[in-house]
Amino acid sequence: MSISQQSRYATKAEVLRALAPFAKPGNAKGLVMYSIDFALYWLAIAAVIFAPWLALKIIASVFAGLKLSSFVTMGHDAGHKSLVKSTRLNRWLGIMCFIPCMHNYRLWIWDHYQFHHLGTNGQHFDSYTPFSKADFDMLPRYRQVFERIIRSPTVVGFGIHYFFQRMLGVRIFPTAKVPKNQRGSAWRHFALVVAYHVAFVAALYNAPAVAQIGSATAVVLGYIVPFFVFCCLTGGSLYLMHTHRRIPWFRGESDTNRTGRIFKLTATNLTLPGPLSHLVHNIFSHSAHHAHAGVPTYNLRLAQQRLDELLGDDVVVEPLSLGGALATLKACKLYDYENNQWLDFDGRPTAPAIRVALEEDYAAAA
Repeated sequence: MSISQQSRYATKAEVLRALAPFAKPGNAKGLVMYSIDFALYWLAIAAVIFAPWLALKIIASVFAGLKLSSFVTMGHDAGHKSLVKSTRLNRWLGIMCFIPCMHNYRLWIWDHYQFHHLGTNGQHFDSYTPFSKADFDMLPRYRQVFERIIRSPTVVGFGIHYFFQRMLGVRIFPTAKVPKNQRGSAWRHFALVVAYHVAFVAALYNAPAVAQIGSATAVVLGYIVPFFVFCCLTGGSLYLMHTHRRIPWFRGESDTNRTGRIFKLTATNLTLPGPLSHLVHNIFSHSAHHAHAGVPTYNLRLAQQRLDELLGDDVVVEPLSLGGALATLKACKLYDYENNQWLDFDGRPTAPAIRVALEEDYAAAA
């Protein structure tokens, strides 16, 4: 990948200045967004309980899963203190968004700030970190099968990865890798998560007392199906945001240090028509978020357009499509960290070697 004419004079500082006008959260916009999604989620749950037809209950159940994904998007912004202007309100909105999704607010803050943004696509526990061919061959057979499943062209694989690797790994309760100074707060947030989900499942189980629905149906359609849809959508979104034939990953201390200087290459911009992008809170304008994490999601599409103008061909931009997703899933199985190149499970290259551009490269080209 070459340094394009459009981007060769744009330094990281210039990008931050260019995106700064979009990094202005507003209490009204954030609260309206939260209120609408909150209302839609609970209307969907009410439809699961009270709708007279099973087909309508199933549609409402899937829609509730979509709204849980929206909760994570808003919680993400609140964690970055960008959903609304008030710091305290951001914290409370973040907690309220994450709890229905079985996410521990304290652990999310620790993991997302400490690892994901400081060393994006680096050597740390993250979503869909690829194995090298040598490391994959050393895995036990069951773990190789698991890796093949989560990188297969199935929506279910995304959900399996997100729940078993991300949520159980770092999103729900503190494990030994969580610093001791974070564990007390993390356990308190875990107690909130458990209390909410126990109460919610208990309420669904007792739904026959107020509606013509069985306990099993209420729990499956009101809790299990929405949570499954949420895991699949969130896992798939995270995969597509940071995995692409032109997106590099890094390993080793020197490479981990370099990721802080990588210029916008560790995330994609998957375009959608305006109304659809608005419906999913512009989450696929992801390279703009990594360029300036203070931009709220409701300004992210405009910020992405400005970033694309500055960086030109160096931004990985393509329409979000089934064909594009399948092409990425087919190509991106393992990674050659020495040559910056994606491989299949047999170790054969599936895409050209990636030219990794650092900020000093742009300065030299200016």
